[in-house]
Amino acid sequence: MASTSDQLWLTAAILAGFPFVFAAVWSSVCAILATASGYRSLAAFRIDRAAADEGEMLPAPWYAMIGWVSYRGRILNLRATPGGLTVRILRVFLFHPPIRVPWARIQETDGRGILGRLGAGSILLDDRVRLVVPEGTFAAIRSARARYGG
Repeated sequence: MASTSDQLWLTAAILAGFPFVFAAVWSSVCAILATASGYRSLAAFRIDRAAADEGEMLPAPWYAMIGWVSYRGRILNLRATPGGLTVRILRVFLFHPPIRVPWARIQETDGRGILGRLGAGSILLDDRVRLVVPEGTFAAIRSARARYGG
Protein backbone atom coordinates (compact mmCIF):
# COMPACT_ATOMS: atom_id res chain seq x y z
CA MET A 1 0.00 0.00 0.00
CA ALA A 2 1.36 3.40 -0.99
CA SER A 3 1.97 5.93 1.70
CA THR A 4 0.52 9.44 1.70
CA SER A 5 3.98 10.82 1.01
CA ASP A 6 4.32 8.65 -2.11
CA GLN A 7 0.89 9.76 -3.33
CA LEU A 8 1.81 13.43 -2.85
CA TRP A 9 5.03 12.96 -4.85
CA LEU A 10 3.13 11.19 -7.61
CA THR A 11 0.50 13.95 -7.75
CA ALA A 12 3.20 16.64 -7.84
CA ALA A 13 5.06 14.83 -10.61
CA ILE A 14 1.90 14.51 -12.70
CA LEU A 15 1.00 18.18 -12.21
CA ALA A 16 4.55 19.30 -13.02
CA GLY A 17 4.78 17.06 -16.09
CA PHE A 18 1.40 17.94 -17.60
CA PRO A 19 2.52 21.19 -19.30
CA PHE A 20 5.42 19.39 -20.97
CA VAL A 21 3.25 16.53 -22.19
CA PHE A 22 0.61 18.97 -23.43
CA ALA A 23 3.25 21.03 -25.30
CA ALA A 24 4.64 17.88 -26.92
CA VAL A 25 1.19 16.72 -28.05
CA TRP A 26 0.27 20.22 -29.30
CA SER A 27 3.52 20.43 -31.28
CA SER A 28 2.91 17.02 -32.82
CA VAL A 29 -0.63 17.95 -33.89
CA CYS A 30 0.60 21.23 -35.43
CA ALA A 31 3.34 19.41 -37.33
CA ILE A 32 0.87 16.84 -38.66
CA LEU A 33 -1.60 19.54 -39.77
CA ALA A 34 1.11 21.61 -41.46
CA THR A 35 2.34 18.58 -43.36
CA ALA A 36 -1.11 17.23 -44.25
CA SER A 37 -2.35 20.59 -45.55
CA GLY A 38 0.65 21.08 -47.80
CA TYR A 39 1.70 24.23 -45.95
CA ARG A 40 5.10 22.77 -45.09
CA SER A 41 5.75 22.09 -48.77
CA LEU A 42 5.79 25.87 -49.31
CA ALA A 43 8.93 26.25 -47.18
CA ALA A 44 10.83 27.81 -50.08
CA PHE A 45 8.64 30.90 -49.65
CA ARG A 46 9.30 31.31 -45.92
CA ILE A 47 9.89 34.88 -44.69
CA ASP A 48 10.75 36.58 -41.39
CA ARG A 49 7.91 37.37 -39.01
CA ALA A 50 8.76 41.07 -39.29
CA ALA A 51 8.42 40.92 -43.09
CA ALA A 52 5.05 39.22 -42.70
CA ASP A 53 3.61 42.47 -41.31
CA GLU A 54 4.45 44.41 -44.48
CA GLY A 55 1.92 45.25 -47.13
CA GLU A 56 -1.80 45.75 -47.49
CA MET A 57 -3.89 43.76 -45.07
CA LEU A 58 -6.59 41.68 -46.76
CA PRO A 59 -9.82 40.57 -45.06
CA ALA A 60 -9.09 37.75 -42.65
CA PRO A 61 -11.33 34.80 -43.47
CA TRP A 62 -13.34 33.30 -40.63
CA TYR A 63 -12.98 29.91 -42.31
CA ALA A 64 -10.37 28.86 -44.85
CA MET A 65 -8.88 25.64 -46.10
CA ILE A 66 -5.32 24.89 -47.06
CA GLY A 67 -5.27 21.55 -48.77
CA TRP A 68 -7.88 19.51 -46.92
CA VAL A 69 -7.17 21.04 -43.51
CA SER A 70 -9.53 23.76 -42.23
CA TYR A 71 -8.29 26.85 -40.44
CA ARG A 72 -11.10 28.48 -38.43
CA GLY A 73 -11.56 31.54 -36.29
CA ARG A 74 -9.61 34.11 -38.31
CA ILE A 75 -6.29 32.46 -37.51
CA LEU A 76 -5.18 32.94 -41.14
CA ASN A 77 -3.90 36.43 -41.97
CA LEU A 78 -3.28 37.55 -45.52
CA ARG A 79 -1.35 40.54 -46.83
CA ALA A 80 -0.65 41.76 -50.35
CA THR A 81 2.69 43.23 -51.37
CA PRO A 82 4.36 43.81 -54.72
CA GLY A 83 6.38 40.68 -53.93
CA GLY A 84 3.35 38.41 -53.55
CA LEU A 85 0.66 37.13 -51.22
CA THR A 86 1.76 36.77 -47.60
CA VAL A 87 0.10 34.02 -45.58
CA ARG A 88 0.59 34.07 -41.84
CA ILE A 89 -1.01 31.74 -39.32
CA LEU A 90 -1.11 32.65 -35.64
CA ARG A 91 2.15 32.05 -33.86
CA VAL A 92 0.63 29.51 -31.45
CA PHE A 93 0.43 27.08 -34.38
CA LEU A 94 3.98 25.86 -34.49
CA PHE A 95 5.39 24.59 -37.80
CA HIS A 96 3.42 27.26 -39.72
CA PRO A 97 6.02 29.96 -40.44
CA PRO A 98 4.86 32.96 -42.48
CA ILE A 99 5.25 32.60 -46.23
CA ARG A 100 5.10 34.97 -49.21
CA VAL A 101 4.11 33.32 -52.49
CA PRO A 102 5.02 35.40 -55.57
CA TRP A 103 2.05 36.51 -57.69
CA ALA A 104 3.45 34.54 -60.63
CA ARG A 105 3.10 31.33 -58.56
CA ILE A 106 -0.58 31.96 -57.72
CA GLN A 107 -3.43 30.93 -59.97
CA GLU A 108 -7.19 30.84 -59.65
CA THR A 109 -8.73 27.43 -60.14
CA ASP A 110 -12.18 26.08 -60.76
CA GLY A 111 -14.08 24.52 -57.94
CA ARG A 112 -14.45 25.34 -54.31
CA GLY A 113 -13.14 22.17 -52.80
CA ILE A 114 -15.11 20.56 -49.99
CA LEU A 115 -16.15 23.92 -48.58
CA GLY A 116 -18.95 24.02 -51.13
CA ARG A 117 -21.02 27.12 -50.73
CA LEU A 118 -18.91 28.51 -47.88
CA GLY A 119 -15.89 28.92 -50.12
CA ALA A 120 -16.18 31.32 -53.01
CA GLY A 121 -12.80 30.89 -54.55
CA SER A 122 -10.01 28.48 -54.87
CA ILE A 123 -6.42 29.53 -55.38
CA LEU A 124 -3.52 27.27 -56.19
CA LEU A 125 -0.27 28.24 -54.46
CA ASP A 126 2.88 27.15 -56.29
CA ASP A 127 0.92 24.78 -58.56
CA ARG A 128 0.23 22.30 -55.75
CA VAL A 129 -1.39 23.68 -52.57
CA ARG A 130 -5.05 24.72 -52.74
CA LEU A 131 -6.25 27.68 -50.66
CA VAL A 132 -10.04 28.03 -50.42
CA VAL A 133 -11.42 31.24 -48.92
CA PRO A 134 -14.79 33.01 -48.62
CA GLU A 135 -16.03 35.36 -51.33
CA GLY A 136 -14.88 38.64 -49.74
CA THR A 137 -11.35 37.39 -49.18
CA PHE A 138 -11.20 35.84 -52.65
CA ALA A 139 -12.27 39.15 -54.25
CA ALA A 140 -9.63 41.03 -52.22
CA ILE A 141 -6.90 38.60 -53.32
CA ARG A 142 -8.02 38.90 -56.94
CA SER A 143 -8.00 42.70 -56.71
CA ALA A 144 -4.56 42.77 -55.05
CA ARG A 145 -3.18 40.45 -57.69
CA ALA A 146 -4.46 42.78 -60.43
CA ARG A 147 -2.78 45.77 -58.72
CA TYR A 148 0.52 44.17 -57.75
CA GLY A 149 0.98 41.11 -59.90
CA GLY A 150 -0.04 42.44 -63.28
